[in-house]
Amino acid sequence: MALQYLVTIDCARPEALASFWRSLLGYADKAAPDGFESRWEYLRSLGLTQEEIDSGAHAVDPDGILPRIYFQQVPEEKVVKNRVHLDIVVVPDGADEATTWAALRSAAQRAIDIGATHLNDSDDPEDPFVVLADPEGNEFCLV
Repeated sequence: MALQYLVTIDCARPEALASFWRSLLGYADKAAPDGFESRWEYLRSLGLTQEEIDSGAHAVDPDGILPRIYFQQVPEEKVVKNRVHLDIVVVPDGADEATTWAALRSAAQRAIDIGATHLNDSDDPEDPFVVLADPEGNEFCLV
């Protein structure tokens, strides 16, 4: 059996951050179980309070192949650089330098347009990447 995993990101506003990542990755919200119009309706049917419902959110690959991401609310703010981050692959295999940087810049601008912040670019021609932060300051790279 192949290993499966889920990435969990601590945050202050789970639904807002999940929305950013869904848009960036082309992911969707976790589907509602059969018989419910929305996941929120399902969670309310379990007796969860709005505060409990708001304490977590999901981003799910619509094809069911890539890892799920769960956003969990925590009371503390992010204060230092992430020890783990996501690398989002946007450059086609075998791309030349011009194509690589065009793909990186285009993807970076799209991320910035939906709420990311540009942090820096690689200056190593052998390892091109762009470092960004999501709306809560979590770093990620476009490679």
